[in-house]
Amino acid sequence: MYFTPDGTAFIKAETEVPDSLKNKELWLYLKTAAEIIVKANGKFVGGIDPNRDRVLLTPYIGTPDKIKFEMQGYNRSKPDDERNPESLAVRGCRQIFNGAYLVTIDRDVQSLVYDIETLLDIAKSELFNEDYRKFVNTELNNALNLIDFDTDSRPTGIKEAKKYVNDVIFANETIRVAAMLHL
Repeated sequence: MYFTPDGTAFIKAETEVPDSLKNKELWLYLKTAAEIIVKANGKFVGGIDPNRDRVLLTPYIGTPDKIKFEMQGYNRSKPDDERNPESLAVRGCRQIFNGAYLVTIDRDVQSLVYDIETLLDIAKSELFNEDYRKFVNTELNNALNLIDFDTDSRPTGIKEAKKYVNDVIFANETIRVAAMLHL
């Protein structure tokens, strides 16, 4: 589906909840440049926009067999980052969004991903001592090697990798973080 600049779209859809997702915490996941208000089974459940790509459904609608979605989306006529001088004169937001999905969130994976993203930000930042950045890169590699991605379903080794990150990187007492700040 395409949005038009400075335009509104109304979307209706109905879906059956797959057996694999029944009785689980359900989320609606949708990557979009628009601002979309979402109703599920007649109840407002939240909004999705460029900064929020998912909405929790279960507390509002329980665990139904079918979900009827009603959404209203608005797309701006220019990027919304007024802090970026390069975008001030730009017209035309991205008008396309990717498909919507019903998903569950694996909290173990989510926690590990957040840790990895934070540590990778540290590893590439020159505000941290180069010895610490090297340490983080090496130990992150060791942690990720504990995960078997070649399985047919959920990768194994997630808990082991998380424990490794906690025990070796976060709890380390040999390498000290040295951050510099220039005002």
